[in-house]
Amino acid sequence: MSEILKEAAEIVGGFKRLAALLGIRHNSMYSWRQIPPARVLDIERLTGISRHRQRPDVFGDCSEHDHPSPVFAGKQCGEDEAICVRRHVNASPSALPSGGRH
Repeated sequence: MSEILKEAAEIVGGFKRLAALLGIRHNSMYSWRQIPPARVLDIERLTGISRHRQRPDVFGDCSEHDHPSPVFAGKQCGEDEAICVRRHVNASPSALPSGGRH
């Protein structure tokens, strides 16, 4: 289990709470070596942990495009979030699960 997932769980009040917010069973998270790309944006929205920290292999390690969650309103960079996501996803399309959800 990744340290970033432990951090996310701590922010929301534990693994059971995080799983409930994601709509999954908490046991399934224990097999995650990395956060699945399909869950990254949900975890970002729930915790404020950026997609770039969660999965730099998918979204790049670019802190200049770190978009905090609307729940944790903060400084936004000048780039639209959807454009940022598309740019990073287009750079590594093989990293996405089937269906194109990220």
